[in-house]
Amino acid sequence: MKKYLYYFLIIFLWACEKSTQEDKAVREPISVKTHTLKSSEEEKEETELINPIEHGSFMLKLNNRRIYVDPMGNSMIYADQKPADIVVITHYHPDYLVPGAMESLLDENTKIIVPSAVEKILPVDLKERVQVLKPDQDTTVAKINFKSISLSNEKSEKKENGFLITNSQKKILISGENQHLAEIPIIENLDIILFRMNLTTAEELEKNIEELLKLNPKQIYPYYYEGIFTYNYAAKLKRRIEERNSAIEVKILNWYKDPLH
Repeated sequence: MKKYLYYFLIIFLWACEKSTQEDKAVREPISVKTHTLKSSEEEKEETELINPIEHGSFMLKLNNRRIYVDPMGNSMIYADQKPADIVVITHYHPDYLVPGAMESLLDENTKIIVPSAVEKILPVDLKERVQVLKPDQDTTVAKINFKSISLSNEKSEKKENGFLITNSQKKILISGENQHLAEIPIIENLDIILFRMNLTTAEELEKNIEELLKLNPKQIYPYYYEGIFTYNYAAKLKRRIEERNSAIEVKILNWYKDPLH
């Protein structure tokens, strides 16, 4: 029995391991081309509001602008993507500050928005291009408002940030770390929460379900749930929230080619 438990632990740790540095392996992004697209499918991709890239990275399409959030991992992921109009970095983590991934999306007109904690560790060439938002500051680009929501982090002096992104039609909240959901103020008429599900226990999930219900958005998009166990949590979150409040839709997008990845 101990032997089987040992093998299970090894497989589990391997499955959950996430590379946080740029590597040389070519990984095809989920949202670009996983099969040969017809022209009608390409047009559909261009009109989607939220386009998963991989794990913790996605693209928002607002006001006909491409907003890439937390470019991560490997620059080859973005090789076929169109240039960013705006790049938003939500927090410091090696996954989200790989210069090759970020620079592959930039052109001379790209705006970069970061919280103050991130600005300090950017390479010099990128630091010269950023718009820094201190806690609770906001800025407007192309009639889209970006507000930094400062959240505490008891384990570090660094601050975790959520982001509220608003245009004339949508209010979109990028929630930040799941343990800080309770700190987010109630936002009236909130359309979407992008909920980063870096969960480790079922108890955390139950707590987050209550907090999401309290925030009461029209839609919830869970992401950052790689690995079989947290993938099952995403399915459970959808079922529980929609049972409790049928006015809230939980949308599970294709963030991973294979849920067992």
